[in-house]
Amino acid sequence: KPYWQYWESHARRHRDQWLKQTGLTIHEEPIEDFIEVYTKTPTKFSQSMFLDMLRGRGRCHGAYLRPWVMREDQTGKAIAGLVVLDVPEARASIHLAAFTHPDGFKRSAGLGMIEHWFQDGLRQGLEFLDFDLFWSHGDPVAWQGFSRFKGQFGIHYHYYPQPFSNYFFAGRRW
Repeated sequence: KPYWQYWESHARRHRDQWLKQTGLTIHEEPIEDFIEVYTKTPTKFSQSMFLDMLRGRGRCHGAYLRPWVMREDQTGKAIAGLVVLDVPEARASIHLAAFTHPDGFKRSAGLGMIEHWFQDGLRQGLEFLDFDLFWSHGDPVAWQGFSRFKGQFGIHYHYYPQPFSNYFFAGRRW
């Protein structure tokens, strides 16, 4: 079966809309360009630590970090973006960050980014697309929207226990 047949009907409907789009193109861009347009997009959670994580992944993984930005052809305005980390030895790719500018909501731009990721995964022969974190009880409320969005794409959920962490401050364990 084609991969989109496993998606929820809402996502399949938006995929059909996306495939009829014109005037939008997805480019792979440097991580700093992605971060620049990401920070200009309204968001509901703190960005600084998150953006430091993306920069660190860029330094550590180089070409395996894939920042894509969807832009309007005529104006160059960024409408949506997605950063994934390819793990070729595991035949997988991991969703790290995404955004959709409010101007892109009615244009199925977020779904267009996911469609691009699926198509890229097929070209590379990847078997797993890992959508990474989803909201669960105790997480910030701001995560609920993107978790609902990501949950439309034939997801198989895996629950992991919270990791045990030790914190050290001023030579003491807390």
